[in-house]
Amino acid sequence: MELPQIGEVITVERGLLLCQYLGLDYLIERLQSRHELYRPFKFDGVSFIPDQYMGIFNNGRGDLITRESLAHDLAFAYGTLAREDPDKKTAEWEVANDRFEADIIKNAGVSPANSRLLRQFVEVGGREALHLPWSWGFAHVNIVMEKWNTIRGLWG
Repeated sequence: MELPQIGEVITVERGLLLCQYLGLDYLIERLQSRHELYRPFKFDGVSFIPDQYMGIFNNGRGDLITRESLAHDLAFAYGTLAREDPDKKTAEWEVANDRFEADIIKNAGVSPANSRLLRQFVEVGGREALHLPWSWGFAHVNIVMEKWNTIRGLWG
């Protein structure tokens, strides 16, 4: 399967195919039964680190980290919201972050120290309550990116 490129819009249908390819069974079931609850999103790799800088974490192969971030982005896009089921959200959050950390060590050549650093970035900046374009649950149709819209407004 051809994986998305940075900037590619992932429709719910494409998200389902990617989840099937990556074996994200809990997301497959969710997207098949409740697809209307989600909207398309733009794949951005590791959200708040520009792609040209990703290579500092693994000797110049930032493209490998970007590839490994796809499963993590899908989990964040379609993850259970805290208001729906706080325990399930917490479990999914941990699994997504554990998998990302393990995958970038195993498949992208990131050291354990750098993988922990990247995980810390995610755990601070990816919190659902921030309502940013990369926050947990960002592809849910009922999540309004209020804070992001306010921040963007500051720059005109």
